[in-house]
Amino acid sequence: MRRQQKWTNARNRPKKGRARVATTTVPEANLPLAWQRALADMRLGLGSKNCRAPALKTTALSAMKLRQLAKSALDRGLPVELSLAALAAVHADMNARGVSSATKCTTTAALGRVAKYTGAPEAIQTELRRLTAYHDGLAKLAPKRKEKKLAEVDVSPARVLATAKEILEEAVATRNPRSALSRRNEAFSLAFFMPLPQRLNDTRLVFGEHLTWDGHRWHFRVVTSKTRHLIEGRVDEYLTPYINALILDGLDPAYLEMARADCLSQKRPALITRSGKQVGYNYVSAQWLKYFGISEHIVRTEIHEIFASALGAEGTELALAACGQRSARTAQHYHTQRVYKARLTKMQVSMLELAEDLPEGAFNS
Repeated sequence: MRRQQKWTNARNRPKKGRARVATTTVPEANLPLAWQRALADMRLGLGSKNCRAPALKTTALSAMKLRQLAKSALDRGLPVELSLAALAAVHADMNARGVSSATKCTTTAALGRVAKYTGAPEAIQTELRRLTAYHDGLAKLAPKRKEKKLAEVDVSPARVLATAKEILEEAVATRNPRSALSRRNEAFSLAFFMPLPQRLNDTRLVFGEHLTWDGHRWHFRVVTSKTRHLIEGRVDEYLTPYINALILDGLDPAYLEMARADCLSQKRPALITRSGKQVGYNYVSAQWLKYFGISEHIVRTEIHEIFASALGAEGTELALAACGQRSARTAQHYHTQRVYKARLTKMQVSMLELAEDLPEGAFNS
């Protein structure tokens, strides 16, 4: 009874936290009413007199880009509208952040869809089409940023897991509750999403939904947000210490069983702030950026490289499964020059082996 009461008191202890504030966008509620109404109609699938409504995910992207444009315009005292001045402002901000040509292309294309849907002046629509084509051309000429990043940093499984282990050990050693929580979250973000690199939407795991316990070990189950592809299976035991650390939240390991049951029944988010709320949308990617200088989604490329280079077609299938993907065309997108070089080397070795088995003069006319 004493142990149960101590556990209950520990879980009910109020915690302090601070809200995260967006720095490159404004809330959607601050957009012009005409834009808000247009976005609402898009989400309902209602077309305008100019075109059909885009898909929901495309609408979500357009909404985010409108929020970025509004922030850039407001920071410069400009009217929040689709204008040449506002487009110049959002481009200036993207340049200041070092945004790639591919991202700029995505931004102008998304704004172009809104411009067409809402019937913006033809001059604005023409300019957005011009900018989209311009940035698309630059993006095709430029080497992929992810390939450059991967060449500069070591995000091999061994390196990532060694870093995660060190961070978890720091969490155990520190006496500062806030620092300990941060270290536990960081360690899990690196260790768990190394073998299972997911999109940001799919990193917001919840106990009892995405992480379940069968009495002996943990299981992982996620329906991916983009393709609705189901990823499920047993969680490797080397990840159990990271999950247990999140569950205990600084308590003595003697309370693990009760803590685990509590997290599962209450469907507590895996990664929480000191106030007990789920961490922000970009949290996992931010930890990868902090420790390795790359975002978490680039690890998907590393997974494809490792398996495709070592196991060929079978490796590609394994990488697709790990990343919650299906299409072979998707695999092509993730294959970098390192994969193609590995294939060329294997081809040359195979050709030499084949040549050794052929009789002399086999190719003579």
